[in-house]
Amino acid sequence: MNKNKLNISEEELIYLCEIIKSGEKLPAKYKELLFWKETEKKEYELKYGCKEREEDIIAETYSCPLQKVRTFEPDKIVNHEEFIRDEDTKKEFHNGWNNKLIFWDNLQVLKTLLTDTLLQKQIKENWGIKLIYIDPPFATKSDFAKWKWEKAYTDKIAGAEFIEFIRKRLILMRELLADDWFLIIHLDQKKAQYIKVVMDEIFWENNFVNEIIWSYRSWWAWKKTLPKKHDNLFVFNKDWNIKINSLKERQYLEKDFMWSSVDENWRFYVDNLLRDVFEWVININEDWKVKDYSTRPVLNVSVERIWYPTQKPEWLLAILTNIFSNEWDIVLDAFWWSGTTIAVAEKLWRKWIGIDCGKLAIYTIQNRLMNLKKEIWNKWDKLVPKPFAVYNAWLYDFKILSNLDFDTYKWFVLSLFQCKQEETIINSFTVDWKLWLNYVNVFDFNHWVEWKTLDYGYIHHLDEIIGNKIWKKFFIIVPATKVDFLETTVNYNKKEYIILRVPYSIINELHKKDFEKIIQPKSEADVNNTVEAVWFDFIRSPKVEVEYTIDDQNAYIKLITFKSKVIFNKQTDFENLETLSSIIIDYNYNWEYLHFEEVLFADIIKKNDYIITLNKSKLVTDCMIVYIDIFWNEKREKINLKTFNQK
Repeated sequence: MNKNKLNISEEELIYLCEIIKSGEKLPAKYKELLFWKETEKKEYELKYGCKEREEDIIAETYSCPLQKVRTFEPDKIVNHEEFIRDEDTKKEFHNGWNNKLIFWDNLQVLKTLLTDTLLQKQIKENWGIKLIYIDPPFATKSDFAKWKWEKAYTDKIAGAEFIEFIRKRLILMRELLADDWFLIIHLDQKKAQYIKVVMDEIFWENNFVNEIIWSYRSWWAWKKTLPKKHDNLFVFNKDWNIKINSLKERQYLEKDFMWSSVDENWRFYVDNLLRDVFEWVININEDWKVKDYSTRPVLNVSVERIWYPTQKPEWLLAILTNIFSNEWDIVLDAFWWSGTTIAVAEKLWRKWIGIDCGKLAIYTIQNRLMNLKKEIWNKWDKLVPKPFAVYNAWLYDFKILSNLDFDTYKWFVLSLFQCKQEETIINSFTVDWKLWLNYVNVFDFNHWVEWKTLDYGYIHHLDEIIGNKIWKKFFIIVPATKVDFLETTVNYNKKEYIILRVPYSIINELHKKDFEKIIQPKSEADVNNTVEAVWFDFIRSPKVEVEYTIDDQNAYIKLITFKSKVIFNKQTDFENLETLSSIIIDYNYNWEYLHFEEVLFADIIKKNDYIITLNKSKLVTDCMIVYIDIFWNEKREKINLKTFNQK
């Protein structure tokens, strides 16, 4: 094709003009025709319609201030009433480090780890992030299922969306990693080959270390296929030849942790013909000898089984962690799911950061960490975890926010709206600089005497002070409850005063695209769904009304009312019971953390006519029932036998 002359018909030009006017995305084939210079910049690359430039991903991904919720220490659990502003206080754990569980979509959290000055200071003081292991969803069609008001993705679009979903995160991970890093991504046969090409683009092909095949037993297959027997793990490193010099001296080689050979290029390998030589004892049974590196998925009979979908075995992560990191290195897992990477890192004396957007995942890993055993496979003596903190991002406790000092509050809301925080004075009026080259003011509702709420008089007074020192737009950030009018934009004296209300869920003025909340799963099959969101709001407990009854055998909770108190940009009027995600049951609540025994998802509860059956014999102590909606909010009820009415 002659690149100097567009091969486009007149009808196609009219069609393209209509697309551009409507603001819709250009079809992929026209992108290549119109912007061929941009698309030919690499020797080879994977092309697809929704692919974004690396520079745009890094620049336009939103960060999110972290609210520290709880700190788990060896002798106590501390509930916090502040955001992450100050240094951690546990100085004995190497340079003030606390291990971190962060609850939100990993894309925004990765950007926060990259840009937050305090977090970067802590990471650099601890020699950087040395190992990232991720086990993302495997791009099944259900991974991208949306709610009823949107069309489901086709297989083709789901495939491209999945690739870009992973690629965005890999780009930010690359920016986060220390100089001597390893990154491992765990995939199955659906998208492994595509992701390998993407990783070659991001990390460069010469930094590819190895493809590890995790082989496991398989007992069945579809009638016309062979059984699925393995997953693929791709390992990349910045400079393998330099890194291997330290690997040669590691203890696992001296202690025969992993028998292997090293070739002339210092690459580990195992000769299958020599597998009979390799024997070591597995702690489950002293008589059970293993003669290769295969490790099966976590079976129902396994002592490490915690009944979480797609749980990976500790032995697999122990091998990877020992090979590709040293003690006290920081290990990051951005899809922690059941928390195997974190549990193994804790046992092998690594520091760690975990990120996940699932309510079930956050409770699962807290419970797992508080019940760790010292050995891999979770056996032998109890292991008390080193201090770790739990953080929320984009879903905040308003009571805490309203009690912050004004400087901390201002830092928080400016961070929410991605403003550059640099004060300047305009005619004696302080503004907080800058959003898209426009000035920003954080409304001080605590200290203003004349204006305790933002009204038209405040804007007129502000306009008189700043005069012609600003042009066109001026942003004001203010709590939604402190605004006396409904407009999002007030036009006055040829200027636009744009009101950015907190919470942000009630305004879309600032952004050019719709943002969605992360939706919690309504069935077990949806637990590992991949959902991307940029949004924040405050915690609002749903309205829950129930009836308690009991008979000789069981206790019953009949769910009468369940309504979420949220404002959603796609839908605001949900039917009763429509926003229920799941119910967690802890029969022996210890007042510190959920040690739950049952998780009931909305699809099962609905099939049972919204009746939850409890084991009467287990209601001997206080039982905690946690009702979770699809927007992360929860309602807790402590009950016991006295709560129930006899049928």
